[in-house]
Amino acid sequence: MGLFGKKKPQDDRYRGRPMPVPMLYLRFDIDKLKGAAYGAASYRILFSDVPKELLWNCMLFMGDSADTLRGRENINVIGVSAPVEQLKKIQAHLSKYSKEFQRVCDRSKPMQLIPILGNEPLVLEGIFYYDGIKVQNNQQTWAQMVFSELKKEGKL
Repeated sequence: MGLFGKKKPQDDRYRGRPMPVPMLYLRFDIDKLKGAAYGAASYRILFSDVPKELLWNCMLFMGDSADTLRGRENINVIGVSAPVEQLKKIQAHLSKYSKEFQRVCDRSKPMQLIPILGNEPLVLEGIFYYDGIKVQNNQQTWAQMVFSELKKEGKL
């Protein structure tokens, strides 16, 4: 019941299913990143080239693309989840100011803004806060490691 005893209309579109979460896929060409630690190299570019304020409270995901796992391409994906307006600012910033991202991105589709979690098999790396990447169970992730390194170097 709503206020004054009136029945509230229900929005059943998402009952029993996860709510849609907007996601920005950043697609990195693994061959251009040169090295076995391409996940760390991808995060280094993201954290170095995007202002901290734009990444604040973003959920970070990472993994090889589904087509990479099928042998069709060689792409590492960072998924950034946040409100759409925040994702659009991150996308615009990378497009306009990040020469390094432009150098190593997948030229066919460097970034994809999708309204819901997509089909890429990404793993949650943590949530970006000013003092570090927060993760469950204190497990070490690429995002956490790179954040700590850049902070020690005085770059964050």
